[in-house]
Amino acid sequence: MQPRKPRRSYRPTITHVAREAGVAIATVSGILNNRGDCYASVPTRQRVHDVARRLGYRPSLMAHALHGRATKTLGFLVPALDVGEVVIRTMASFEEAARQQGFLTVTACTQNDPEIEDSVLGSLLDRHVDGIVIYPTEQGPHARLRHLAAEGFPIVTLDGAGLLDFPVDDVSISQYDGGRLQAEHLMEIGCRRTCFVNSRQRWYVNDQKAAGLEDTLVRAGYPRPVHIDLDLVVHTQRPWEPRELEPIRDFLRAHRGEFDALVAVGDVLAVSVMRCSIELGIRVPDDLAIIGFNDIFLASQVVPSLTTVHDPVEQMGRFAFQLLEERLRKQDARTELRQVKVEPTFCARASTARQHAQPASPDDGGTAA
Repeated sequence: MQPRKPRRSYRPTITHVAREAGVAIATVSGILNNRGDCYASVPTRQRVHDVARRLGYRPSLMAHALHGRATKTLGFLVPALDVGEVVIRTMASFEEAARQQGFLTVTACTQNDPEIEDSVLGSLLDRHVDGIVIYPTEQGPHARLRHLAAEGFPIVTLDGAGLLDFPVDDVSISQYDGGRLQAEHLMEIGCRRTCFVNSRQRWYVNDQKAAGLEDTLVRAGYPRPVHIDLDLVVHTQRPWEPRELEPIRDFLRAHRGEFDALVAVGDVLAVSVMRCSIELGIRVPDDLAIIGFNDIFLASQVVPSLTTVHDPVEQMGRFAFQLLEERLRKQDARTELRQVKVEPTFCARASTARQHAQPASPDDGGTAA
């Protein structure tokens, strides 16, 4: 068996710069790192910088890591590679803010699996990232994440507040307040009986949306919303097959007329429900007002346009980078942890624009269950 050839390097090294400039490697290192003990002349310094620029020389970040210096690399962990638009927009906002400050963002996937989360966190540490942003998995002990937070490693969670039982820097959207906004709008337009459509797969953020909606309605004396949980993966960009929407059609057929408003856990699900409703001859919004959550691009493009809750995800990504950068600058585990709440806003559109709508009173819809 032939011995494997050493891997060829395609990047110019400090040796190449020294050879081209006709100086010692130590001289190049001293000049490029601006060391105080380097006494090279001004012409020599200029020649070395010119050669380095012409060759496209860049310092080795791994070498920096071995000497305990920053690599200007950040990790970003997501639940899945086919995540929905909300996570993608958050990532894009974070990456842009990081890039403007000279950081490279490395994205990895946990598949919402606690063991994979621990493994990927370890792999990022092996590659000497300076800090990590992560959507925590829904379940599990979060052993590696817990350890990193306790040790003061620069790490920021997204939508982790309330999900995790240990302190860590976090940026979360107030999903509960989003549900509250939905309920207030339904009462304003005169809806009395509400159905909440979710997935059987439990997500903490979705439970918070449902709680905000239900608590607000019940406190005002309205009936508790009816719930339907579907066998659909709601946190994905994969289009659903027509057969996968049949449970929605079955539910609408069986309960037609029993509720006048339907709130979906996300916009994609809301649009699918709206499609099924229209196919069955249910008029939107006259017979059924429909509200989504997230305000994805599609929400304003469908007909009728979708009333929804706007997630300020770009703001979320920027805040996450700001927290991480602050932690990187301080590098002190004793620094007070920060948990930022980002408030959603409401977007009223055609899917709830009823003609001559009057605010409903609790007595109109029965007593709370």
